[in-house]
Amino acid sequence: MLILDKNELKKYSIKERVWQGIPSVAVTQKGRIFTCFYSGSTTEDLGNYCVLLISDDDGETFSTPVAVAYFGDNARAFDPCVWIDPENRLWFFYSVSPNQKVYASVCNNPDADRLCFSDEREIAGEVMLNKPTVLNNGDWCLPVSVWGKGAMNSSEKLKEIYARLDQRDIERKAFLFVSKDNGKTFEKRGGALPKERSFDEHMFLQTEDGLECFIRVNYGIGKSLSTDGGYNWSPVLDSGYFCPDTRFFIGRLSSGNILLVAHQKGDNPNNPNERTKLTAFLSEDGGETWKGKLLLDERINVSYPDVQENKGYIYVVYDRERRSDGEILLAKFTEQDIIDGKVNSKGYLKRLISKLKES
Repeated sequence: MLILDKNELKKYSIKERVWQGIPSVAVTQKGRIFTCFYSGSTTEDLGNYCVLLISDDDGETFSTPVAVAYFGDNARAFDPCVWIDPENRLWFFYSVSPNQKVYASVCNNPDADRLCFSDEREIAGEVMLNKPTVLNNGDWCLPVSVWGKGAMNSSEKLKEIYARLDQRDIERKAFLFVSKDNGKTFEKRGGALPKERSFDEHMFLQTEDGLECFIRVNYGIGKSLSTDGGYNWSPVLDSGYFCPDTRFFIGRLSSGNILLVAHQKGDNPNNPNERTKLTAFLSEDGGETWKGKLLLDERINVSYPDVQENKGYIYVVYDRERRSDGEILLAKFTEQDIIDGKVNSKGYLKRLISKLKES
């Protein structure tokens, strides 16, 4: 259920949270910044909910929650995503367990003083974290996963729930869902299936060869190719792009260049999967080589970047120390900043959106 009542929303304020993370960001034409992430309970568990905040001063300050997706103590709303579609509408996506559905609520005028959202609507099954990709022909490509068996191993309650879900005889892949009518309907197509599978968290990239799917795998980032519009996919191979087993971002900018936000190798040889040195990379040749790099955050336990481009600037949101400091952070920079390795006077790094200890 999407909660919009101001009095009800007070129950989900920063003072009520003991952990938070897994953020997303969207920026409107007029520069309003939306960010969402999830919290609730004491970790990734039943009772999780997704909060949505806004900023009208370029990220200097953020509001208390303006909307919350919550489905009760016996369910979990998680992996939220905000996205501005080609018609400038704001989509607030969130996944829900144990019914294993992806829902969305839509705001037709995200720059309005009073935000109005549609009722939640079922989009697909089962989990979607990353933004849709719009193809040259206008099709929307949604990265929806049916996780492999044994994927969720958090709380004991969730273990029991996912053990039952694992018994279902269903196809488990990193799927492509397509809308050819601006979000009115969605069609399920094929999916990629990595051998060393993690949580997928895949993204699509249109190239001259077809549609590439980049997938989170145990060794980093895998890649698969479809040449028939996403109905069939090649075997998943190593992309050659380094990243520990965690979320990354890859996408094409308005310039045509490709942006990769991922981690560099850490300094601890005993922990190759350390989530540290979150960095932005730029490619001008389709991902063959990378030109420049901008270190966004050198600390450990920084993770889960999401990206929005707006009027020449790139916005990256990410989290840090979800269960202690519980920081949600924002960076703003340009392509030239990546090449220069430093932000210009109108950009910023490590801007704080929300922090648990401030409560």
